[in-house]
Amino acid sequence: MFTCNLDPKSKVPLYQQLYEYIQNSINNGELKAEEKLPSKRKLSQHLKISVITIENAYEQLITEGYIYSKPQKGFYVTDIDNTSPIKAPVHNEFQPVIPEKTLPYEFRTNSADINSFPFSTWAALMREVLRDQDKKLLEKGNPKGLYTLRREIAIYLKAYRNISVSADQIIVGAGSEYLINIILQLLGKNRIYAVENPGYHKIAKIMEANGIEPKYIPLNDDGINMNELINSKANVLHITPSHHFPLGIVTPVKKRNEILNWAYNTDSYIIEDDYDSEFRYTGRPVPALQSLDKGSKVIYLNTFAKNIAPSLRISYMVLPENLAEKYQKEFSFYSNTVSSFEQYTLSKFMAKGNFERYINKMRLIYKQRLDAIINSINNCSLKDFVTVKGEKTGLHILLEVNNGMTEKELVDKARENGILLTGMSQFFHEGVHKGKPTVILGYSGIDTVNIEKAFKILEQIWK
Repeated sequence: MFTCNLDPKSKVPLYQQLYEYIQNSINNGELKAEEKLPSKRKLSQHLKISVITIENAYEQLITEGYIYSKPQKGFYVTDIDNTSPIKAPVHNEFQPVIPEKTLPYEFRTNSADINSFPFSTWAALMREVLRDQDKKLLEKGNPKGLYTLRREIAIYLKAYRNISVSADQIIVGAGSEYLINIILQLLGKNRIYAVENPGYHKIAKIMEANGIEPKYIPLNDDGINMNELINSKANVLHITPSHHFPLGIVTPVKKRNEILNWAYNTDSYIIEDDYDSEFRYTGRPVPALQSLDKGSKVIYLNTFAKNIAPSLRISYMVLPENLAEKYQKEFSFYSNTVSSFEQYTLSKFMAKGNFERYINKMRLIYKQRLDAIINSINNCSLKDFVTVKGEKTGLHILLEVNNGMTEKELVDKARENGILLTGMSQFFHEGVHKGKPTVILGYSGIDTVNIEKAFKILEQIWK
């Protein structure tokens, strides 16, 4: 008769304590295969606990296959393994990830001005959704995304990006990274994919994670190098033509037509990433490449994470009709990855004109911050050796610095003094920028007061 110490004061039920004791005794070899266990009545008397408790423990052990019962004979240990017990490996505890230290002045390229977000409006719309939709919020949604949201996106694209599509061509997903994975499956992994170099390195990493080795295509002053693209034999190109990241190039219409003709002549596809096209400060917004496409070769990609808030993981893609049909037939088994609650709320936000008003408001705010950067440079000695590039559109600019310091020295010196900047080399596949030392400043997450303070420091440390 075995004895185990059961604690009636423990939060763990008695039957579970007994079950774990017997399970461990079997696993470590103390109870041998085919060894008979005490009857429920005898063990109940021995341990001074109820028969029901013994019965529950035995029943769990039988269910998991540790013991079995013989009618009229009792309970026996199952022969679960003829080999010697193996000691479980000891795992080291994972070290917690220490967040990167926040600096006083951060010019990040992946932030937004959350202080200007219309929280009261958004909260009111959320209450409306809860009141109006009720149980619909708990129902399984359309794999493509909520129809009313896709309809609002289609209306917006026609008005502001000159893109004429139906809601059926739009797929909503939780972040551009998720949608890129879907595109890779739609087009097939046997194709040759190309990305811009320099560029947004996460796209290449997603491709590599899917077993695809992308071709890295350099850029000219007007965008992608066509000779290099043709020589690469690629038949899928990811591109940011309305505002290249990070060089800030706006691809002119002549080059856009060249890219489209390449796609038509080689039966290739273009993934147009239009990540911050809403923020252009001079003239009208540049029409999307997709709006020029007459051959159904452009997949348009955009996100609300850039223009509303990074935590709003709602992105969307516009598929050519043939790919939209393929998605409907072959990929409808995917559940939509964005909650219905957020989709309904964003749909109302757009339908009532709040999104348009918010973008107009933020365009003014970001223009003020851009002006603060340029004025800070022009009003001090930095103007003698700093050249600003890419200031007409988007949420970041380039500073080309000619003061004898290397790119690394510029970034490191700024960090030592509480300023976060990003070197251009980080966005090259080779990890090296061979041009003049250049740093990238995102200004969507830093206000004008701190911009001016930061540049006073830069003037002193970059002399």
